[in-house]
Amino acid sequence: MSEGDEDKIVGELLEGRVWVVIEGSVATFGLTESGVEELGVLEGLHLPEEGEIYDKDDSLFVVEGTMSAIEFLIPCSGVISEINELIADEPDALSDDPGDEGWLVRVECNNPQEIIDEF
Repeated sequence: MSEGDEDKIVGELLEGRVWVVIEGSVATFGLTESGVEELGVLEGLHLPEEGEIYDKDDSLFVVEGTMSAIEFLIPCSGVISEINELIADEPDALSDDPGDEGWLVRVECNNPQEIIDEF
């Protein structure tokens, strides 16, 4: 885990396959470059809908590839505030820039500390 400034916390989860940036109560999740490479050729992407309410440890997203699949369980309870429509419409774009423009989901967390506790 590293800290960019007092209001922004950056870390990795799921054995380095998923990155998270926490700003206030909003957490942005995406796959790391190594997570994308582990998948092989992308075959499927299952994202939640904006406005959906999630409990801690619910399945937040699933990314399927020719070599493996990644299912990510949300480490906090909250509401889906935004989905990356570019990636939802063109999942192959995830391979181009997984660490920046390749974010998947933003969640308004009830308790962001739950995520930090997972680092």
